Amino acid sequence: MDSPSSEAMNSSNDNASNKYLIIMCGMPGAGKTTVANIIKNYFSTSKNVAILSRYPFLYKSLFFNRVNRKRDLEKLRDESFYYNASNKVKNENYDVVIFDGTHHKKCKREKAYEFAKKNKLTKIVLECVCPDEEVLKWRLKNQIEKGSKKLIGCQVEEIVEKYKQDYENTIYQEQVDYYIQYDTIEHNIRLASRQKGENEFIRELCSVLECFQRNSEKKCRRFNKK
Repeated sequence: MDSPSSEAMNSSNDNASNKYLIIMCGMPGAGKTTVANIIKNYFSTSKNVAILSRYPFLYKSLFFNRVNRKRDLEKLRDESFYYNASNKVKNENYDVVIFDGTHHKKCKREKAYEFAKKNKLTKIVLECVCPDEEVLKWRLKNQIEKGSKKLIGCQVEEIVEKYKQDYENTIYQEQVDYYIQYDTIEHNIRLASRQKGENEFIRELCSVLECFQRNSEKKCRRFNKK
């Protein structure tokens, strides 16, 4: 595996804190939920960590373009998600909050950025990428065959095409403190930062992803043989 590459982003945020919001981002099937759970399991020994999933809101509204009230329903789901998230952060005093969802549109990520600012959380976008579309479809098919509730009534081809059309990849220009791109096939890590100096949490987070790579190598080799 390549070492994490690090790049400086254009501006800094002096309000970054030692509490974090990790915004998972990427196509369905890219490995976001798996990575989010690995991060939670690792850091839960030393920090108060929560995963808040947007999937019940996202997937059920995926094909609401057939319904006139699509925008109203999406707005209602967003309001419900952030209302519940605000209450949890306020009452539970989390050190790390993980938003698990595609966040494939800039407007969705901006809502998360506003949430982080309001709650004084350092913003991290962790984008999981799966460059091989066949692997992506294979993962989604596996989830459907296992009875994934978030994919009920969805067809693999339709999911992939819909998100490919809608995906807005402008994260590098957005106002985030740290942007980590993680290739869940090759397990390469690319890190971009608006912050000056090193951050222990970010360094440890990248180490967790490296450990995941080592534990995944045998599974990847088995898949490649099929």
